[in-house]
Amino acid sequence: MKKVSSVGSCVAVLIFLICLNLGACMTIKGTVGEPFAPEAVQGIQDGKTTKQEVLGKLGTPSVVSSPSPGKERYVYHFNKLEGSGFGGFTLQDRAQFLEIIFRGDVVESHQHVVPIAGRR
Repeated sequence: MKKVSSVGSCVAVLIFLICLNLGACMTIKGTVGEPFAPEAVQGIQDGKTTKQEVLGKLGTPSVVSSPSPGKERYVYHFNKLEGSGFGGFTLQDRAQFLEIIFRGDVVESHQHVVPIAGRR
């Protein structure tokens, strides 16, 4: 019968506990874009607000594209992600998304999405 040394067993248990602890305790953080004030978005009116007014209130968009001739699309995006866990994982996600379609220099339509901040 093979005898297992108590030192070998202690080392194995210690390695197991270290690995378990490293995997269970983790933090994630990241931010994309800049947050924008809801008041600035509420002031946007389809058919009335100009491109210069939008740029004055919200600054430079994250994305500018031309979906069709005579139209321009601005996208403002903000996302902040924070998470940590020990034996489980908790995630806080704060995000905003604003898409504005211009026909010429006037807002044709806009869509503002603010997901409910939650824990997962």
